[in-house]
Amino acid sequence: MIFDSPAKNSDDYIKPVVRQSEFLGLITQNFVPYAIRLSSGESESINLIAEISRLPVPVCIIYGGHDTFIGADKIASVVEERNRLNSGITSSLMVPGAGYLESFRIGKDQYMDTVMDFLLSYFIKD
Repeated sequence: MIFDSPAKNSDDYIKPVVRQSEFLGLITQNFVPYAIRLSSGESESINLIAEISRLPVPVCIIYGGHDTFIGADKIASVVEERNRLNSGITSSLMVPGAGYLESFRIGKDQYMDTVMDFLLSYFIKD
């Protein structure tokens, strides 16, 4: 699996959108994810860090070092936990200067090299 800018939990994808696009976003950013979860029948947010960390398959995580949408620090904690539990089948790349979903545009060569090395290591055998 290849992840670009994964979040720690499902709410981390919704909160920034609400904060940036709604008039009272700073106030409602915590209520909107909860309302969405309730409307879908889930009361708790999904702990993506736990799910990604425990996957028994090779995982590659790429993200921007200046990601303020999800938060580079939150993504770094996903990478740290994944490495703690599955370092032998994990690769990662933090692209300095890249924001949310900008890693490919800012560090195209690094990005492509990381993806190709990952694919060659685990899936493309001679």
